[in-house]
Amino acid sequence: MTRAHVTYFAGAAEAAGTRTETVDVPQSIDAAELRACLAVGKSVHFADLVGVCALIIDGQTISEAERCQLGDNIQIEVLPPFAGG
Repeated sequence: MTRAHVTYFAGAAEAAGTRTETVDVPQSIDAAELRACLAVGKSVHFADLVGVCALIIDGQTISEAERCQLGDNIQIEVLPPFAGG
């Protein structure tokens, strides 16, 4: 396991009930597994929302099919979809 510092933005922060938190995640993880780790102990609404959020790990967006190798004290940003024009 590795320690991750998570920042939630906009509606994701509201659904998570916090703007930031620290969580332990496996050192090898894909997007679906990361979403599941972030949803532990949170509402069904959050679990649904995080399923459509962009996940950024140390400045790089993680794609759905990608498996990441994580180091210690990583930064994760969770961004909900934004409407634009």
